[in-house]
Amino acid sequence: MRFLSPRTMVMAACVGTFAVFLGGLQTGVWADDAGTPTDVFMGLEPSADRGLEIIMNELMTDPLMKASDIEELWKVWEEDQRALAEQADHDERMRMTFERYGWVKRPGDEKHVLPLGYTV
Repeated sequence: MRFLSPRTMVMAACVGTFAVFLGGLQTGVWADDAGTPTDVFMGLEPSADRGLEIIMNELMTDPLMKASDIEELWKVWEEDQRALAEQADHDERMRMTFERYGWVKRPGDEKHVLPLGYTV
């Protein structure tokens, strides 16, 4: 599990957008006016689905924290916020954690389990 800095998140979003863009292109781009085809994908078949899979599941930087650490973050909050989190059930505590850190749920995730930008 890792946390991405805002700078890394922007870079990852750019790389991800480019990966999805490449996934939608067709091979056989022309290198020059002479009509010589160039394989810009080095023999790989472009795929938007594969680009999304990479963005959602592949590490793009060194891990800074474990997945289990997300559930424990509330323990270092200010006393009043920590008391509210301690009284909340697990789902509400996770919702509070996501809200506090500005995290976004991963697509298809009905509960607040793993934020977008994190991988196991």
